[in-house]
Amino acid sequence: MPSQQKQIGWSMFLHVLHFALAATLQLMLARWAVDSAVFGVYVFYFSLAQILAILADLGIPSAALRFISRHLAFGQIDRARRLVRRSYGMVLSSATLLGILLVAGVWLIRGGVSNLVWVTAILIPVFGLRFMNEAWAKSQHRTTLTLLPGGVLHPMLVMVGCLGLFGLNFGTVEAISLLLVAGCVVAVCSLVQAVWLARTDVHCPEKNRCPDDELEPPNDFSFRELLRVSLPMLLVAGLGIAMSQTDVIMLKWLASDAETGEYAVAVRISWLTMLPLMAVNLLAAPTYASLWELRDIGGMRDKGREYSVFILLGTIPILLILLAAGKTILGWHGAEYVVSYIPLVIMLGGQLVNSGVGSTALLLNMTGHQDIVAMIFAPCAILNVIANAILIPSLGATGAAIATSVCLSIWNLALVVIIWKTLKLDTSWLNLLPGAKKRFVGQIPVFERR
Repeated sequence: MPSQQKQIGWSMFLHVLHFALAATLQLMLARWAVDSAVFGVYVFYFSLAQILAILADLGIPSAALRFISRHLAFGQIDRARRLVRRSYGMVLSSATLLGILLVAGVWLIRGGVSNLVWVTAILIPVFGLRFMNEAWAKSQHRTTLTLLPGGVLHPMLVMVGCLGLFGLNFGTVEAISLLLVAGCVVAVCSLVQAVWLARTDVHCPEKNRCPDDELEPPNDFSFRELLRVSLPMLLVAGLGIAMSQTDVIMLKWLASDAETGEYAVAVRISWLTMLPLMAVNLLAAPTYASLWELRDIGGMRDKGREYSVFILLGTIPILLILLAAGKTILGWHGAEYVVSYIPLVIMLGGQLVNSGVGSTALLLNMTGHQDIVAMIFAPCAILNVIANAILIPSLGATGAAIATSVCLSIWNLALVVIIWKTLKLDTSWLNLLPGAKKRFVGQIPVFERR
């Protein structure tokens, strides 16, 4: 098995490749294919489908990731497979039901259903399949299998499909056409990923395996146990998406389609600062879950410090480049997008805090403290909606950036303090300071009971 440093490096490479392809696709859509208004409509419905899919999956992918890691820590492959099959069935059933309810609700309210709504409804179970695929692949530390279908193949195939549309429509397309192309690609990539996983042997990382028989292996997790953990994670995931998508959706409602499209480009550029954190989180989730299950708090502290070094060294250069070249990068999309530079700078500040605290919510979720995360997320998400509603009418995209960045920083800092007090760990860059390793020496967290 390759070292975790090499795995993180490979994860970082695939994330960078994904963002490069996604940025190329975004440039094509925003500059050469459609105007900012049509791009805004496309972004709205695609984001809506993702949000509804996260609500529909009931938090099961995150809960399954945690429980699968438990089984794999003790080499219980058959039990892990049973849990995976059960989780897939629950997610796809719930997502399909929500898609049907969306169509029925729109029909009752408006007396008809637009093509955009139909495609959005179909995309909900497709995204549900994708989320479960990624959770199953992550639990096995399969970086390539997790990122290649959705992260690399997806934008490449969308570009190919859109190039065909642009040729047929002489350089201009409608939002529904873009949504159809993106939806078909998501479906194909998700099905390929599911088949790939089904035909691949389950991988159990030796470094995360229980070395002796001192700990009692877990039994099969019941439906009730799965929901007990997944529902708080659903709230966490839903509110987390709300924190990142509320600004785009509320701009669509309170401002204009053009401003939404311009702001959405700035949002996606700001996400580049999260590349190191995302690369780490791909491996940190199953690692933290396994080490917590094995009661190896010292190993968790060492991993937290190792991850912090990688995130710090990766984030700062990206941040400085975006601050210096932000206007130029926005200008590549079109002259009208340069107005989003100030919102971009504001969002970079929020993302700096987000990366600086490390894998906060993920660590708490993987150690059985999902209820605490939900309790912190809820008021912050409500505050985010209120702040956007107040600031967008007067400040537009700048107000959306301020509201989202401030709320993002508040909940991240709150989670850091909770991790210090509850888990006796530090995932932030503060754990790199001299003497930081001695802060929690001799302090043992209270482990949950099975």
